Amino acid sequence: MNDETLVVPDVHQFPGYISCDAAAMSEVVIPIHDDEGKVTAVLDIDSATLGRFSDEDSEEITALKNITEYITVSLISSIAGSIYIGAGYLTEQKGEKL
Repeated sequence: MNDETLVVPDVHQFPGYISCDAAAMSEVVIPIHDDEGKVTAVLDIDSATLGRFSDEDSEEITALKNITEYITVSLISSIAGSIYIGAGYLTEQKGEKL
């Protein structure tokens, strides 16, 4: 994945598309960055409607993601060493679930 938001108007016409939902017809995919700026995850929003997402939708979702990323990175930086936030759950440094 490159480091750009991707709008896919028709997932069935997208080479290499991997379906997570049989009803998905279109999607927008937004990269999520860690505190070093590396892509560590993607936000994948599907729709059962062809061509559901516009460039304006993409820009608005990306802006919201940027704010969320900034807050998350700031939070992690302020509590560095005490917890790690990632992979959908909180872990202690030892890797045990909280």
